[in-house]
Amino acid sequence: MSIALSCSSSTRTPIWERPAFGVAKWSATLSRITSIYSELPLTIYRKTSAKKTNTAHEEVAALKQQEVLQNWNSFHQEITAPTLPQDQALAKLNEYLTLFPADLANVYRADFTSSQGSVAERINRLTKDFFSATQFSVKESFLGNDGVLLLRYPRSATDSTSQWTEESVIKWTSPVEAASCDILRIFSDEICVQKASFLDFDQNLIIRSSSKEPLPQEFAQIIQGNLISTRTHFSQKSLSTQNIMISERLKGANLADLIDNEWSNLTTEHKTTTFNGIGKLALIDLIMGNRDRFTAFDLNTQTLDDWFVANLGNLMVATGNPENAPTLYAIDNGVQEEHLTIGDDHVSYNNCLNTLLRTIDWKELVATSIVRSLSKPLESDSVYFEEKRETAQKRNSLQPKIEAFKIDLSSSTTFTALIDGLTSMEESLKVKFNSAEFHESLNAIQEKYAVTDLGVASQVTLLCTAVQARINLFLNR
Repeated sequence: MSIALSCSSSTRTPIWERPAFGVAKWSATLSRITSIYSELPLTIYRKTSAKKTNTAHEEVAALKQQEVLQNWNSFHQEITAPTLPQDQALAKLNEYLTLFPADLANVYRADFTSSQGSVAERINRLTKDFFSATQFSVKESFLGNDGVLLLRYPRSATDSTSQWTEESVIKWTSPVEAASCDILRIFSDEICVQKASFLDFDQNLIIRSSSKEPLPQEFAQIIQGNLISTRTHFSQKSLSTQNIMISERLKGANLADLIDNEWSNLTTEHKTTTFNGIGKLALIDLIMGNRDRFTAFDLNTQTLDDWFVANLGNLMVATGNPENAPTLYAIDNGVQEEHLTIGDDHVSYNNCLNTLLRTIDWKELVATSIVRSLSKPLESDSVYFEEKRETAQKRNSLQPKIEAFKIDLSSSTTFTALIDGLTSMEESLKVKFNSAEFHESLNAIQEKYAVTDLGVASQVTLLCTAVQARINLFLNR
């Protein structure tokens, strides 16, 4: 499951690059802010109201929230007055905290009664938390096995001289997905992957794209506890793993949002660039074994799956400056782990890939499969557009955009762009796969995620072995 959060200020170290202590400190801040946010009147209204919001009731909740903030600001001025003794300031704070839920109040009481920092600094911490919580942005997505939470909040320095925005993606996932991201990076420079760090609580490690470092047990427990506490405010889904990947939050839109908002504004050239990139990524996915993006094999028929539905959420497109070509980011890059074991699925998958690549018109077959799979989520019952069809006005606005995308999708220009992307990536991978540097990098990834328990092959080892076998199929067609 994911939580989305990055550091937009270039002067601050991004969360995914911070040492264990920095991540632990950040997780504690996030937990406090989330607790305050969940108790604000507007948050409570939105959590308890029907799916279709009542504007008048929401305005009342917003006014109540504004009153809470005004009361706090007034109280803050009172307890930070230079003439008020510190012991009286703390006493007033303890009285104020009786208005908080007990668990949240105890967090701040422990902070206020500690010996770390001045009273003013500790009071300012609560003030900063209030500021962050009132502008906290959170969205739970249906994407991902455990769900995805997208978070963004402002933060100010203790002396309020500077302000920045924290935003990144925190996802509860397996080492296989983290390693898949690393492998995708060495496959191609043309497809971007989020910068990230993987917190392996099984081995107490922080693993980054080019390094790994110990994660002390005391910090591991703090981070786990705080992030699970944060998560419980927004999601009731059960977790399949305790391990976490923290990555940057991308400035872009998935394909569904792109269709709804920006697709019609793209030039023909930029649309062609986008489909060209989709073709490139599709070939990488086939070799990696990623069956959750544009195309997939039917292991029973040993052919490309005619009924496969493309996952519009697993590609982010950053359009940015209209003069520049869109940038494509591959997200949610994990592969199905049953295809990595030395068993029937693993053998079947490799047979499918081998048969496809030995077919003369394999690129045309893949391009056709991509077009077919991308058209399926555009149907009226698609989950990707469910929220966008909540009202008649939204439906009437969305449908022409979908129809326009369908026209582009079915054009010969698009088909040619997909073929060109597949061809370009084919030539690029031939060079990559024949270089010693690539195989050294692949071995380094396997070593980086190596399991300390001897005699047990890790899933990442199986991933690297499977990828190597498929590379051999690709080269020896």
